[in-house]
Amino acid sequence: MMKLNRKWIVLLVLMLEIASAAAATGTIDIIADDGFDLFVDGTKVGSSKICCERGDSNICCEPQRFSIANPENVQVIAVKAWDTICVTSGLILSFRYGDFLLNTDSNWKCLSRSVESSWNQPGFNDR
Repeated sequence: MMKLNRKWIVLLVLMLEIASAAAATGTIDIIADDGFDLFVDGTKVGSSKICCERGDSNICCEPQRFSIANPENVQVIAVKAWDTICVTSGLILSFRYGDFLLNTDSNWKCLSRSVESSWNQPGFNDR
């Protein structure tokens, strides 16, 4: 019968805990011309870099990554995006959690008018 080395057993347990902790974090990659505010379940989690707000989008607007804790509980991803120089604009977003992937596409709703203050909250009726 082979004896197990306790150091290896502890190492394996630590590796499993680290892997579980890493899997419990999701990411959102986003880019918008000219700027954005990003919300998850009503909480602001990030904004575009200042240079994007000055209209220097060709120079410094690159995708930004935001870590999202407890991604399995996310109900709403909302973005307020704006164009400051009135030319063609766009928004691209990807939300990843394990094997789950959500990308912006034609199913996302876009409004160019005022909305209720709860527009970025779970439970908001967007119909």
